[in-house]
This record gives sequence, structure tokens and C-alpha cells, in this order.
Amino acid sequence: MKRLDADQWLLVVAMAVAVASASAVAFFSARIEAAMAQQAGEAIAADLRTRDSQPVSATIEDQARGLGLRTARTVTFPSVVIAGEASSLAGIKAVSDGYPLRGELRVADQPYGPESLRRGGPAPGEAWVDPRVYAELNLTLGESVRVGQRELVVTQVLAYEPDRGGGFTTLAPRLMLHIDDLSGSGLLGPGSRARYALLVAGPADALARLRETTAEQLASGQRWTTAEQARPELDDALGRARRFMGLAALSAVLLAGVAMALSAVQYAAGQRDAVALRKTLGATGRMILRGELLRLLRLGVLGGLIGLACGYLGQWILVRVIGDLVLMSLPPPPLWPALPALATGAVALIGFGLPPLLRLRHVPPMRVLQQALGPPAASVWGAGLVAATTVAGLLIWQAGDLRLALTVFVGAALALGALALAALGLTQLVQRLRHRSGGAWRYGLANIARRRGDATLQLVAVGTGLTVLLLLVVVRGDLLATWRDSLPEDAPNVFLINIQSDQRDAVSRFFAERGLGEPTLHAMARGRLIAVNGDAVEAQQYDDPDARERLERAFNLSWAAELGDDNTTIDGQWWGEDGRGQPWISIEENMVESYGWTLGDRLSFDFAGQTLDLEVVHRRAVEWDSFSVNFFLLVPPGLLDEVDATWLTSVHLPPEGKTALLDLVRAEPNITVLDVDALIAQVRRVMDRVSLAVEAVFALTLLAGLVVLMAALQGTRDQRRREAALLRTLGASRRVLRQAMFTEFGVLGALSGLLAAGFAQLIAAALARGVFDMTYVASPDLWWTGPLAGMLLMTAAALVSVRGVVGQPPLATLR
Repeated sequence: MKRLDADQWLLVVAMAVAVASASAVAFFSARIEAAMAQQAGEAIAADLRTRDSQPVSATIEDQARGLGLRTARTVTFPSVVIAGEASSLAGIKAVSDGYPLRGELRVADQPYGPESLRRGGPAPGEAWVDPRVYAELNLTLGESVRVGQRELVVTQVLAYEPDRGGGFTTLAPRLMLHIDDLSGSGLLGPGSRARYALLVAGPADALARLRETTAEQLASGQRWTTAEQARPELDDALGRARRFMGLAALSAVLLAGVAMALSAVQYAAGQRDAVALRKTLGATGRMILRGELLRLLRLGVLGGLIGLACGYLGQWILVRVIGDLVLMSLPPPPLWPALPALATGAVALIGFGLPPLLRLRHVPPMRVLQQALGPPAASVWGAGLVAATTVAGLLIWQAGDLRLALTVFVGAALALGALALAALGLTQLVQRLRHRSGGAWRYGLANIARRRGDATLQLVAVGTGLTVLLLLVVVRGDLLATWRDSLPEDAPNVFLINIQSDQRDAVSRFFAERGLGEPTLHAMARGRLIAVNGDAVEAQQYDDPDARERLERAFNLSWAAELGDDNTTIDGQWWGEDGRGQPWISIEENMVESYGWTLGDRLSFDFAGQTLDLEVVHRRAVEWDSFSVNFFLLVPPGLLDEVDATWLTSVHLPPEGKTALLDLVRAEPNITVLDVDALIAQVRRVMDRVSLAVEAVFALTLLAGLVVLMAALQGTRDQRRREAALLRTLGASRRVLRQAMFTEFGVLGALSGLLAAGFAQLIAAALARGVFDMTYVASPDLWWTGPLAGMLLMTAAALVSVRGVVGQPPLATLR
């Protein structure tokens, strides 16, 4: 390749920055998401799990191991545990060697005592019991218990198991044993209600291959489940995490596109004279276009390769800088993010570089003698429309979320239009003001008025860059803070379940006497779904194992007159106080996905012989990561007064308060206590890591924004050099020229920052409401930080970009 001139290098650098910013974000985001997915796997103690009433085929487990994946098996079922003359109904869990594949078990030497981590379950012949079994059977460590025909020695109090979810065998007190102890125990006979699970963990590509190759081998009712599918509270947290990271990637893509657009325009402008000369020598428009496209392609390939290398290096530097802060092991970066990064650069190169090149076909040969350029042909506008559509599609692809991409795209398009109108208004205003000022101010304002096209382009480019940067500031600060505040330090960390109606006063007294606050008790009734719209329902109708399991055991329903703050109406009408006693029901959105229920459907439930027909009148979304008491199904108050109900509550307790719970369990042994501190810590870790990732991405987009500023100013460098030389020849000092430049760029930067502050907050408000399901409170600080940042960035970039304009000797420039 021939030696590149300054304009060509500018395009190469812009392409490199575009690809580098997109690839660095993509590489780093892929690593963060993979690591978070591994951490989320703690919710099911694996990366994949299949669970059913029948064991998974050993052939499937062999295939998983053949792919280099780790496996483990669990079996859960209810059974009676006997110690001396005492007995307790417990949820038995048998685990194989290697369990858990993700996460760790926590055990203690006494109930609610100091905990220690264990990487494996109990050894053969041992049993670990939770505090409730310990209290009910009045056990001590080293004592023997009998489960079926097996005698086991209690060696630890089980404080936490990573995959403890819903269902009877997890709400019931837990006893964990080794899976080898099931042999000869007589525990798995007919009617044992056992649930068999195969756990798998390992690299994502191997997991994908396993799911693909075993899809037809799984028995009816078996399917592979991820952590997000199994735990709705983690699904909510990880879903928001992906949207935040998608927004960060979108920010880099938008800035890269702006930089490419400015560079392409400047490159095409620099080629006009050469094209006019070639036309005088006989070159046709088609020859001109073909040659410029090939040259653009070579520049794009060079810039793309440089950008990929820089992006790959950048993500390693990023990990080095914050790797210790994220507190987790990041997997190696995959290679696939290079493809969308190169596609980003290619689309920007074609979309923004093609229209200026098409204009070069119509450069008249007379330009050699007369600096004139006719209007663009109609095909240019078509190419621009195609480019804009392609870029919009690319944004959707990058974001992975249609609403997120469209919100940002529409917001950015509106911001572009407003910035362009503001730029035209500014040039009209300074046309009048420049006559009322003197010296450097007059010259600086005159520069804006005389170069309307350049001023408009610079204001639009800088304003767009600042809008994206300020939007990321809002996301980095306000939206992430709002997300973290949704899980405050005093979030409920203990659930009390199976409280009987006559125990409500005793529970309230227990908390009051110990100064632990007054818990809010929620009713819960259990009913079996027997028909939908008059048609009988059977579990075998549904492929989803969790949907079938709910149908087999019964649904939990509660009643309420007011909708909780962590519940949001999707459609339908909430009943309020006027709905008392009405045969209505509200369903959570996951129920729609599992069963396909819609508004107007009639659901028939059997409550211990009492049948109720309920009409679906309301659908809602629940923020499960709030850790408050919530239900999939709600009915109006007064409807289930004749139905037997139990009560539950969630409270926040300090460590010393948890210790007191042992007295409550001994006094009221039927009450189940669930400690969810570890699960809350999981969600908080996801939030903290996303915050750090967005912080890191902000540094990358800031660099891309600076390149946008440099590209916007570079286009007028030669013209400014000539004007400065003439003014120096006529007696203007360097100080006057420098002040005039500060005036021009300061006014443009301040207006860009002011408009960017407004649009950043509008886009943030739209994202908070429509994408992140949060409430956004406008930040007044942006109204002064935006203009100040615009002034500082614009003047700083101007100093770097035109540093040789003022200081160059006039004679050298004139020559």
C-alpha cells in the first residue's frame, strides 16, 4: 500500500477506534457475562440441570463427561428421620461426589453458629441436618439417626446449600446424605416421590453441544434448565445486568459511528480535487467510484485489523486494572466478539463512507478551475436511508434487546435533529451578536457565522458524543444506584413459612419481646388447578417439568387489596378495595409463559373439596430480586375466608437475631425458617460487578468520544491555518487568535453540553421506564456539568487538533 496521507490516516484511525471500542466492549462484556453466568450457576449448583421423577440415562451422563464436562447427581424425596424415640418428617437429599458443581456448601457446629465452607457433601455413613431437624430431634453432633434402614452419624449442621429452591422437599427440614447410602436403605420404593437430578458444569461451547446432542435422548418430561430459568430472582438481576451491558456496548457503537461519519466526510472532501483532475484526463464516474471503493476497502481492512488488536489488548488491560475488584475468575475471551466488532466497523464504513463517495462521481471536471460541487444525486439519499436502516439493525443486534436498541436509536435520532436545528439557530444568533462585540470575541463568533456548515457539523458531532457520554454517566450513577437501592441493606433475609392461624400472635410476641420489630404476616392458601375454561387439566399436557410439578402438588395463592411496590401491572385492571369477595384472580407473567393463560380465562381450583371458579382479570410483573413476600397468584380479600390458610413473613435479622430463631423453632416446631442471606449476596455481587463493568466501559467510550471531537475539528484545520497566517500577516497577535479560538469552541461546546444534558436525561428516563422497569429521578447537576464538560472537552480537543495553527510562521503557510 502506498504511503497514506493525513486524511487517509484519519479514516484508518477512526475505523480502528470504531472497531477497537466495539471489540473491547464485546470481549470484556463476553467475559463478564460468562463469569456472571458461572456465578449464577450457584442457584442450581451447576450450569445445567435436568430433574424428573425418573433418573436421567447414564448414557447422557457419559456423553457429558466425554465432552469434558463435570457431572453430579442428586435425589430428593420426603422421609421420616428417627433419633431414639423422636421422629421428624424431613426432605432428604442424597448427593454424589463432586456436588455442588457451582457454589459451596456451608456448615456449622451448632444451629445458626459460625459457618465454614465445604466443597463437597457428606461422606458415606454421615448425615448433615439443618437447624430445624437438629431442634426437633434434640440432636448433638456425633449422635446417630435412622433414615429408612440406614444408620447415619450426624457430623454437621447444614447452614446453606446453593440449589435449595421451591417445593416440599426444600421447605421441609433438610437431611443431606451421600448418594451411596441409598443402596439398601429401602428409601426409593414405590411412592417415594423422589426427584432425580443430573447436574452438569463446564465450558459454554461444550454445554451447548450437550444440549444439542441429547435433545432427542431425554425422556418425556425431562429438559435442560439453566440457573436463570430455575430462580426468578436471579433471572431478574441477570436480565438487568445484560441490559446495562448492552447499553454500554450501544454507547460505544454510536460514538464509533459518529467518528466514522466525520472521518469519511473529511476523507471524501480531500479527494474532490484529485477526482476532478482525473476526470479531465478521461476517467469516468464508474472508474472513479470503483477506485475509491477499493481504496476505502483497503483503509477499512487496515483500520479493522489495528482496531481488533487494540480491542483485544484493551480488554486485557481492563481486566488487569479491575480484575481484582470484580472478585471472580474471568474465563478467557472468546473469539466470536471479533465478528460483530468488524461488522460494526464495516457497516459504519459503508453506511457513512458510501454517500460521500457517491458524491465524488458527480464532481465536475471544471472544479480544477472553479471550486464548485453540484448537489448530490437522488441515489445518495437512498444510500443514506439504507445505511441508517443497516445501522439501526446493527444496534439491535449489538444490544440484544429490541426495546433498548430502539429507545437509544430513536433518542439519538431526535437528539441529532435537535442539535442540527440548534446549530442553525446559533449561527443566526451569532451573526447578530458578533457586531456587538470586539476583538477576539468578534473573530471567534464570526468564525461560527462564516462556517455554518462546519459549525453545524461540529455541534452535532460533539453534541451526539456528549449525549452518549452523559447518558452513560446517568447509567453509571443514577440508574445503577436505583437498581442497588432496590435491594437495600435491610432487605428481608429470613422467611418464616407454615405459620398456623393460631400461631400468629405467638410469632408477633416472639419478635416484639426480643426487639426484632413487628413482622407483616401474609396469608397463603393451597389449591389444585382442576380446569381451565371448563376443560379438565392434566399435568401431562405441558412439556415444562416445573409447570407439571406445580399442577401435581398445588398452587400457592394469597389475597390483597393493594398492589405491592414491587409489582407492576402489565394489562388488566387491579381491583383495589372494591374487589372484595369477587371471583377474580391476578397472575404473574411467568404463569403466562408456562401455561398460556390470558385475560378472561376462567381457572377452577379445588381447595380441599371446595371448588372456586376464578376469572383472570389482571396480569403483573414481579421484581423477585426485592426479596419481599410475593405470589404468582393473587385474589381479592374475602374470597378465601372459608379456606384453610397458613401464614408467612419475611424479615431482616442481624446475626444475633438469627440465633434467637432456634428458640422459636423449638417452641413452634412446625414453622419453617429459610435463611436467604447467601442468595441476597449472590444478587448483590451481580449488581456490584455490573457497576464495575459499566465504569470500565465508560473509560472506553470516553476515549471514543475524544476521537469524535478530534475528527470534528480536524476537518477545518487547513482552512484555519490559512486564515491564521493571513491574520498574523495583518498584525493579529497569537494571544488574540488563541482567545478567538477559545471563544468559538467554548460557545459550541457549552451549547452542545447543554443540549446533551437534556437529551441524556430524556433517553435515561425512557430507558428506566421502558427497559429497566425502574423509576428515574432527573439529575439537576447535569445541567451545569454538561455545558462545562462540553466547553472543557471542546477547547482541550481544539488545542490538540489545531496546536500548529497559531504557532506556525505566516510565510510558511502562505507559501
